[in-house]
Amino acid sequence: LASAAPRSPYRHLELCGIALTPLRDGSWAGIGNQNKQARVRRTANGYEVQLFTHGDDNVHEGLFDNTREGLKKARRAIRGHLGV
Repeated sequence: LASAAPRSPYRHLELCGIALTPLRDGSWAGIGNQNKQARVRRTANGYEVQLFTHGDDNVHEGLFDNTREGLKKARRAIRGHLGV
């Protein structure tokens, strides 16, 4: 079983679909659980994130720099929203 364990702390998140990689064409990549959803896309202005909670009409949005660090921050925001 030890060989089946993820070799990277991020690999577990990737296997769970948390480590989202936005598509280059600007399409949304999304993930959700029973109560919450999140999606991200890459635009010319940066990484755009939208966070949703079931039963709440508010959409929380964020825009992160179009850099590797910006993508890391976007992923952190999504993980925080989903509670993982």
